[in-house]
Amino acid sequence: MVDFNIAGDDPFTNIPVPAYAVTPVGAKPIIVVVSPNLIGYTGINEATDINTFTLSLFLQGVLGRNRDLFGPQGEFPITTLIPEPLSGAYNTMEFSVPNSSQFHGSQDQDNCNGSTVYRNPLELQSTDSVLYAFRKRVVGTTEMIRELGSATLSGTLGYFFWSSAIAAKFYTTGSGTNAKYLTVNGVDPLQDRYTDGVLPGVDSAHPLSNVTFKWLNMGDYPIWSVMRFVSNTPTPSGVTNLVAAAEALNLTQHNFIPMSSLNVWHSYFFLPAINQGIQANGTTINPATPGDLCNAPGALPEFGGDAGGATVLKQNNANFCSDFGNQNGLVNRAN
Repeated sequence: MVDFNIAGDDPFTNIPVPAYAVTPVGAKPIIVVVSPNLIGYTGINEATDINTFTLSLFLQGVLGRNRDLFGPQGEFPITTLIPEPLSGAYNTMEFSVPNSSQFHGSQDQDNCNGSTVYRNPLELQSTDSVLYAFRKRVVGTTEMIRELGSATLSGTLGYFFWSSAIAAKFYTTGSGTNAKYLTVNGVDPLQDRYTDGVLPGVDSAHPLSNVTFKWLNMGDYPIWSVMRFVSNTPTPSGVTNLVAAAEALNLTQHNFIPMSSLNVWHSYFFLPAINQGIQANGTTINPATPGDLCNAPGALPEFGGDAGGATVLKQNNANFCSDFGNQNGLVNRAN
């Protein structure tokens, strides 16, 4: 392990970490995917929804049966795929579901004790070893997609940030598609109406134009994050141009909600572990409309952490700042 800092002094050179700029691009959901999705097979493909408590228990290695979900018949073990702990997908899922203030668990539960790691890479039997079901580590989205796309009939559950390029890798087979996504707590992360779980963009019957992110932008879908560029400060023109190009491409690819259309934000919290004792949601979501998030006199720029922060409607936060003369916004709320 190599120590590093993003604030204060570099742990090796003792030189202050250079200032940097953060540029938000847009918001996108993490989607929960199961495979295989084969017609006539009564395994995990019969599932359509997973609630957050059940999802948390799969990720913690407590549950591992297909019948732990509504719909599946018979009894088949499920392999749950866990990304590497430094990834954005892992941390967004970790603090939105298992390690939230509601469930107090972890995707690496029972895998470490202090500085001792039991299995590296993670491969631990679930269900207290009663069933031949496992939690297994995957590194990077590429390995996650490969494992989901080649799942055996025993069934696999995993997750990743939505993108049209990734969806295209889940091809149509002679008897169906090799994976499907689930709603979470009955909420669809992608479309206005859930149908068969086939990812949009896989075939002509499931076009990318079906992706609207309606329920994420209404504040109902719980597992999402804002994508950001980190660059030198002031922000180079190359970054600005790249963001503009991504937004133009997004018109056809439906990969994220642009900041100009985003109605939700995460509640920020302080980070005592890195000596950040101040938290603020920031003043704006869309730079084109400054003050749309908090316009109270002296409103603070965004500061602190937001992974797993409760979803706040932009208008709620703005009204709170205005009504109470508050400079921080609706902070310290956690999922």
